[in-house]
Amino acid sequence: MPSIREIRRKIKSVRQTQQVTKAMKMIAASRLKRAQTSLLASRPYAKKVTELVSSLKDRLAGEGTLPPPLLAPRPQAKDRLIILMSSDKGLCGSYNVALLRRTLQELDIAKTGGGRTVFFVIGKKGRDFLASHGFSMEKEFVNFLRRPSFAQAEILAKEAVDYYLNHSNISRVDVIFMDFRSVLRQAPDVALLLPPEIKGRTCVGPAFDYIYEPSREMILKELLPRYIKTELYRLIFEAYTSEQAGRMNIMENATKNAGDLIEHLTLVGNQVRQSAITREILEVVSGAEALA
Repeated sequence: MPSIREIRRKIKSVRQTQQVTKAMKMIAASRLKRAQTSLLASRPYAKKVTELVSSLKDRLAGEGTLPPPLLAPRPQAKDRLIILMSSDKGLCGSYNVALLRRTLQELDIAKTGGGRTVFFVIGKKGRDFLASHGFSMEKEFVNFLRRPSFAQAEILAKEAVDYYLNHSNISRVDVIFMDFRSVLRQAPDVALLLPPEIKGRTCVGPAFDYIYEPSREMILKELLPRYIKTELYRLIFEAYTSEQAGRMNIMENATKNAGDLIEHLTLVGNQVRQSAITREILEVVSGAEALA
């Protein structure tokens, strides 16, 4: 049985760890709140851009106009670009494990159709995983989501659009990210980024058509990059919010477990101390009896 000094030293160490996990939980909770606020604030704009792009797409399709290069399908292409949004740090539960497991599932699906899969990877965890398995990485973004903003979405959108337009063998661009559903539940998901899959209008519009200047084609051509930036901005904050939620939950569990361990060690220490006191009393009584 350990001595009372060892137990006290262990309690002190666990209490210090508990202070660290509690501080990390509070930091993650603060970042989670800010991320949720930004995510909710971006949705009305993203919804309106999607509605406008969808309306223009439907109008031009009805007139038989050829779609812009970003909307045109590529039936002959077989390769695929995946943007993997992982984290740079650990201590966020199963966040990265679930993402990487979903990535392997997508690669298994891609093998059945042939073609090659290349990656844009965000975060050190995803980069290290792909490097260890020998996957092809075209772009690496380290410490990219430390402070997410629309500027990051613009950078990533430009890289993705340029790569898609310059490589005719790329059939589609997908984003693997962690979908934020609630503070306690996040799930890995795959979103099609290019060519954009816009399914009809999300609300009932006016019975008449607008007069567009300079033209529907030019406006749609200008709106598509903005739509892609807006969609990436949403996905970035989905991933960032999920990471902070996972870190907050795991740190809360760690803080609770540290408290339970402190209670257990305190009980063991009391038992050891009581045993020592009892032993000393018995020694005193035995010595007195021997002298009598």
